Amino acid sequence: MPLYSAVHAALANLYDAHLPAASLDVGCGDGSALLPALRAAAHLPSRVDVVEPSGALLTVATAGLREVADGHRFAGTVQEFLARPELPTWDPVESTFALHTLPRAERDVVLQTLRPRTRRWPSWSSTCPRRRWALPSTWSSWPGRTSGLAEYAEDRELVAQGS
Repeated sequence: MPLYSAVHAALANLYDAHLPAASLDVGCGDGSALLPALRAAAHLPSRVDVVEPSGALLTVATAGLREVADGHRFAGTVQEFLARPELPTWDPVESTFALHTLPRAERDVVLQTLRPRTRRWPSWSSTCPRRRWALPSTWSSWPGRTSGLAEYAEDRELVAQGS
């Protein structure tokens, strides 16, 4: 699929260009965006943390991640993950087609909590402008650009799931 191929290449390029020690994937799903990028990168972060509310999807992602990187695997929402007392930092924090599922107020809190914990934020959304990644200075306008699902009626859930 060309869209995911572009995401894989952009993430692999980011890892190779910035040589991160640790990364976080918010809403990693089954790893279909993250794992090919890690496999394609010449540089792997020594720690890849992932957050996924679906236990079934996290199980699939975790199986693939064991082959390429150590890290924390969190089964729950990003809000639950960020409520933990001692959070590390990551570079990058990434999310692929996931954060649009949060209500805007909750998404704002998530972004505000993550902002001091990363320097780079690659985020892909079907309604985001064409960019390799969004820098922290652009975060304030990001929620408004990802609200495109509101224009769908009966197909909203289908579109939100990427089908």
